[in-house]
Amino acid sequence: MDRTDRHGRGRPLALEYGVSALVWTLFGVLSAGQAYLGYAAGGEAPPPLGALALLQLAPDAVWALATPGILALARRFPLRPRPARALAVHLGAAAVLFVASALAYAAAAHLAPLRPDQPANLWLMLLATRITGTVVLYACVLAVGLALDYQRRLREREVHAAQLQAQLASARLAALRSQLHPHFLFNALNTVAMHLREAGSEEGLDVVVKLSELLRRILRDDADETTLAGELELLELYLAVERARFADRLRVEVDAEERARRARVPVLLLQPLVENAVRHGIARSSASGRLRIAAAVAGERLRIVISDDGPGFPAGAREGVGLANTRARLEQLYPGAHRLVIGDARPGTEVLLELPFRPAADEPAERMREAHGTDSYARR
Repeated sequence: MDRTDRHGRGRPLALEYGVSALVWTLFGVLSAGQAYLGYAAGGEAPPPLGALALLQLAPDAVWALATPGILALARRFPLRPRPARALAVHLGAAAVLFVASALAYAAAAHLAPLRPDQPANLWLMLLATRITGTVVLYACVLAVGLALDYQRRLREREVHAAQLQAQLASARLAALRSQLHPHFLFNALNTVAMHLREAGSEEGLDVVVKLSELLRRILRDDADETTLAGELELLELYLAVERARFADRLRVEVDAEERARRARVPVLLLQPLVENAVRHGIARSSASGRLRIAAAVAGERLRIVISDDGPGFPAGAREGVGLANTRARLEQLYPGAHRLVIGDARPGTEVLLELPFRPAADEPAERMREAHGTDSYARR
């Protein structure tokens, strides 16, 4: 049997009664032993230990049965926000408990008298002393119930806050990713249009096919992470579109360790950084330019370096949508645990990116190579 609270969560009722019975049995045994030793310390002949135990355990059995109910009342009638109503309920429950435990005490005193010659009204005098005890015991059990209820509410708030934080982070990542897609698509279509005007239909068709495959890969999977190997495959499709624009002016080198290729990284992590290198490095120079992507694992960190030998990042230039988007995504995914630094490579620009290294299971790297007939990501 389960006890289900107002929030719909169940708790085994048998467990509550089992723990209650154990606690109150120990309390009764210890109280009986204390009373027995008290008689002995006072120089009196102690009554039979069994009689003392029965006299204590009889009312404690009532408390053992009532404790789960008191805990339920603590959850149902906390002292706030309506203290008067809660106080009335708990005083009523304490009165009922007093009567029940008193009857149990009276029955035990009749069955196991402390002295054979005790007066008939002895148990009544002893019974009167239990009024204070009932109030104290009820207050103790109620305090435990209120503390447990407060702990439960606090835990619920923490879980709820964590769920809201996760939902907020997911929504932010989705918004950032939705911004990135049209931004990249706009730039890529500009490249296609330029090439179709200048180079002819065959090469233009190849660029459109590459772009179509790239967009299909992006839109097919809504996961936030992939492996670095998968990200490099996606980047190769993007670079195929850019090569159609720059031809021999764009040379790309990729040097990624095998262990680094298995690292988990955000989807579309490299494309905005490489796009900046192409736009501010290769595109601004009339000479041939080199773009290099290196990735290695150092301890528990994944280190990625993207560099070009162009004229460098313009002094005072503001970060565009792609770079700002990448920073925001990294802050959401790795708060305080990442680095994204743009520096002068003399010549050119170097972007240093560090992330926590989290390996993933190997993915079939041959899938994309078979689909596109590519044997290597390194183009010189």
